[in-house]
Amino acid sequence: MGGAAADDGSSGAEVLMDTANAVFVELVEWGLLDADDDARMSHATRDVEHFADRVAGFFEAAFGPSLFSALSPGSRSSQAVAELMTEFRTRLAARVAADPGAVETRWHVALLRIVRR
Repeated sequence: MGGAAADDGSSGAEVLMDTANAVFVELVEWGLLDADDDARMSHATRDVEHFADRVAGFFEAAFGPSLFSALSPGSRSSQAVAELMTEFRTRLAARVAADPGAVETRWHVALLRIVRR
């Protein structure tokens, strides 16, 4: 699978996600799912600090190695690079916590078929 987005920024899965969320709301109302569990399972978490840490961790894991490997070769020790990455993650998490809505991401997924010839 590869990532893509429609011109309007939609992923194509909004209706499915809205429907799944409606089911989770019903499960909470029926007492089959704890409201705290529902909050932890959704992106609309009430714990902003936890959400911010998760977003920063995702960004660091997905993009950090390629971004920070582009630093000038030999310009920093491995410890200095690690400290820079930590500072980046800390500052990114703080920005996300200050405005979680600003990092709303609408992933669009495209299936790719690779055939060996």
